[in-house]
Amino acid sequence: MKVGAENTLVCTQHQFKTPNGPPFSADMVVTPVSVDGVMFGAKPISARFPQLSDTRDRTWDDIIAIKFESGTEDPKIDNLFLELDWQRLRTLTGMDLRKIVSIFAIGFPTSSTDYDPVYDDDDAPVGVSVRSRWVAVFLTPIERAFFDFETRIQLVQHPHYQPQLENPDGMSGSPVFFIYFDDFRKLQLGFAGMITDIRNGIYQVYDGNNVRNFLYGRRL
Repeated sequence: MKVGAENTLVCTQHQFKTPNGPPFSADMVVTPVSVDGVMFGAKPISARFPQLSDTRDRTWDDIIAIKFESGTEDPKIDNLFLELDWQRLRTLTGMDLRKIVSIFAIGFPTSSTDYDPVYDDDDAPVGVSVRSRWVAVFLTPIERAFFDFETRIQLVQHPHYQPQLENPDGMSGSPVFFIYFDDFRKLQLGFAGMITDIRNGIYQVYDGNNVRNFLYGRRL
């Protein structure tokens, strides 16, 4: 996403980790970028972690903001980052749920990725072509248990929207948006947050207001 003039990748650290692997480092990140049909790897210039006001809330340990160069080596990379007025977008905090038309996440689950072998003129395998397709998952809030003090938003797949995503593996880090009616009955776009993980069909989502605070350097 575009945060001011900065190209920023907001994601979860566990997307880059392997069991028994090293701690996260920005050096682990190489983002493949296609410009005019040519693939190259875009390396980040820095990574930033959240500053927590309450260190007891360890759920925020997983989020990270990775910064890329803006319009230097190739300006076309700027077009790959979503530019919205993040400061003005409504979040679910204080939102009248009756005004919400839909809540949806956009991501690239593992199940939507295809791997096709690539052969040379002699039919010898020379590589693999990876094709990932995005999906939209429609979600709805659930009620929390009385003693549940989890700070993330909990959503499940909306039963009235088809098809259902049977295997949500790979949806971590996906942004969650919502469509709602404003006071003038006009449809507006809101930012619900970012998926951290999915357990037992429940999508755990970082609240959009806190994600925004993190992006603009405020304490959580």
